Amino acid sequence: MPIEFGPGLIGAGEVVTFPLWTANGKLVGYQRYVWNEPKRRSNIGKYFTWITEEYKPLAFWGMEYVLPNPAGCANHSTVSQKPLLVCEGIFDAIRCIQCGFRACAILTATPSRQFVHWFNQLTYHQLTISIKDNDGAKSGLDKVGKNAIMSTWHKDMGDHTVDEADEWLHETLRHWI
Repeated sequence: MPIEFGPGLIGAGEVVTFPLWTANGKLVGYQRYVWNEPKRRSNIGKYFTWITEEYKPLAFWGMEYVLPNPAGCANHSTVSQKPLLVCEGIFDAIRCIQCGFRACAILTATPSRQFVHWFNQLTYHQLTISIKDNDGAKSGLDKVGKNAIMSTWHKDMGDHTVDEADEWLHETLRHWI
């Protein structure tokens, strides 16, 4: 029996499923997480991600935290002044949300050019800060949004406790918030 833990988080037993959306509100896939499986590069371990072929380059998690650019509106006051934190993984974004920030996960360290263009258009009037993982992998997250920082206390935001993440985020982002 599925249990809804909050927006975008559904679980059953040892499995949590995150629905993936696009800006037009279309459900285009999901990411499944099984906490007791090993992490593998294929879709048979801890993570399983399925996205329709048509929307593969545009799917992400956390649409409800991304306030779209109100295109054509003279008054842009409807856009939140709080920064939008852009993370690689869903649990990284959830850790930022637990600390009171808006956050989303783009599900990759190397977003496609199509995604970068689309996402930057979507968030044009917002302060966006990408948080890159400190894992030595090549990252294209600094192309997404206007600013980029790197997790310095741990490999990624999901590895921080809530208290550590809260302290690190507020210290690191102090001149933006």
